[in-house]
Amino acid sequence: MKNTVISVLLVVLVSFAGFVGYMGLFDEWIIDQKPFGPWKIVYIEQSGKYSQTSESIEKIAATLNELQVDPKFPLAVFYGNSREVPDDKLRSDVGFVLNKDDLPKIRQLSSEFKTRDLEKQMYIFTDFPVKNFLSYIIGPMVCYARLQKYCKKMKLKFDYSIELYREGRIYFLVPKVKQEGK
Repeated sequence: MKNTVISVLLVVLVSFAGFVGYMGLFDEWIIDQKPFGPWKIVYIEQSGKYSQTSESIEKIAATLNELQVDPKFPLAVFYGNSREVPDDKLRSDVGFVLNKDDLPKIRQLSSEFKTRDLEKQMYIFTDFPVKNFLSYIIGPMVCYARLQKYCKKMKLKFDYSIELYREGRIYFLVPKVKQEGK
């Protein structure tokens, strides 16, 4: 009986370690900086839990598909730390980076959709592999914790973050801005 329990626990432990490795948690973590942008984005403003992001991306993708717009990739701009800000005060802009050829087509969008330019800027970033739907839960938890630790160490602050969803990865970006007086 004791050997059976040990065997089962060992199988569970090895399976868990394999799953964690598969999800990318044993990958090398690199936090780097480089410029991103400039981009023209089409987006919708939303408030509330950030977990709504995927539904909003699907909605915008369907609308763009109807207009035969082929965007580059989806992104979300998050204003506020979901661990510190109450859900009803969280704000985000969720949308897509557009190709220049598609700009005339988006004039047909309803007033619910907005466009703006995200200028080229220096960002601190890291990324996480997309393996399945859990990547969209685990990635932000792990990556934002690491980015916050890095920014604190480097005496940087940020008021917003951007997530880019492309090439099988989620890229987590925070603008590189020095804290005043530091």
